[in-house]
Amino acid sequence: MPFYEYRCDECAKTFELRRSSEDANAPIACSVGHPARRVFSVFATVGAASAPGVPAPPPMPMGGCCGGSCC
Repeated sequence: MPFYEYRCDECAKTFELRRSSEDANAPIACSVGHPARRVFSVFATVGAASAPGVPAPPPMPMGGCCGGSCC
């Protein structure tokens, strides 16, 4: 089950809950009991190619099975 992020409008608390996708938009309350609404999280991923100091892979050869010399 995925995690969903929620925010309480009254006390401004944000929290995450693990819920099924069917229940993701169902009414929920914060820890104090105020109604909360679902917010969309923003996240980023970092791959090895974007890491500093990691060289880019060599370019792929152009052409057919022999590397392009038969064309």
